[in-house]
Amino acid sequence: MNFSGRDFQYGHVGMDMDSATFAGNFRRRLLRGLRYFLFFTVIGMTAVFYFTGTPETFSAVQQVSIPMLVVALMLMALDIALGSWRNLVLLKPFHPEVGFWLCLRAQLANEFAAAVTPGQSGGAIAWLYVLNRKGVKVARALAVSALIFLSTLLVFLLTTAGAVIILRNWFSTRAGLWHVFGAAIWICLALSIVVFLALWKPQPVGYLLMRSAQAIQRRWGFRLKKYSQGLVQAIHQYHDTSAKLVREHPVTVLLAYGITFMYYGVKLNMAYLLLVVLGGQIDYLSAIALLALVRFLLYFTPTPGGSGVGEVSIAALLSGVLPAHVLPLYTALYRSFYLFLPAGIGALVLLRELGTSFSIHPTSHPTPAEAGHPKGMEE
Repeated sequence: MNFSGRDFQYGHVGMDMDSATFAGNFRRRLLRGLRYFLFFTVIGMTAVFYFTGTPETFSAVQQVSIPMLVVALMLMALDIALGSWRNLVLLKPFHPEVGFWLCLRAQLANEFAAAVTPGQSGGAIAWLYVLNRKGVKVARALAVSALIFLSTLLVFLLTTAGAVIILRNWFSTRAGLWHVFGAAIWICLALSIVVFLALWKPQPVGYLLMRSAQAIQRRWGFRLKKYSQGLVQAIHQYHDTSAKLVREHPVTVLLAYGITFMYYGVKLNMAYLLLVVLGGQIDYLSAIALLALVRFLLYFTPTPGGSGVGEVSIAALLSGVLPAHVLPLYTALYRSFYLFLPAGIGALVLLRELGTSFSIHPTSHPTPAEAGHPKGMEE
């Protein structure tokens, strides 16, 4: 068995647990998050239907054709495939035995776990869990995950900044949103710099973390020394692996970053397809810019999968582009192809990996027999 709490540090730095215990704890966390996700999603969709829906909303369903749904499904599949390919490209230098099918399962598991945990925090855990079960070393997978996260932040910085420039006239009548997205871009830039420095210059970042932990302990009494030490150790581990990957396989890293741009390009064009089919009155460049803002907002929404906030934000940002009665339908389709369908498939994959059948009310703990014979986690 390669996977344990000591290796993976689930929830708390240094927590030690066997694979069965980890799987049980993570499963309960996911199913608890799923309930919150469903609750907030229902509230969000209800709000959108209540404020914008009319009897014409149901007749607008006729605008959705079978060929359009097929194309949207193909784009969704391409989106998932690109994410899986990016994983494969970055993992191959360390683990030549890793195949596309494994990376696809890890990507789908990430889709579900990210959807049902606050701030998408569970996505990386599920991704690493699936990979470790098949022999991928946790330290290497974490370094790859950090490089992917950095590429994602880069895409968001460039696309969101570009969107703000393209839509400057649109923002001229929405000063509040201008300040919100302006501040968000600066926060994203700061986060990108921190992640970059943590990967390439871990010493000063580690020093700042330790000093910050000491200052917090003196000021508020929170004992964070153990956690900060574990985090600093992890940062140094990421640095060594990431530096080796960039130094020995620079073309691979550049290819992975290129795939990230294609990955988000497919997402934006899928959303644009839905927009056009439902009668969106906007040119392509402005539409892509507006949809980039929607995507940026959803990514950093703290609720599970952006639930609640996401549905309302989509309708609000696109209210000047689509007829009001179409907004509920567009919101439902957007969330279905972006989130509900991939997460649903990912739920089947991940819950199978965790060794359980689906249950919305997980109350039982692993039996002694289950705890005594844990499945090996090798990904």
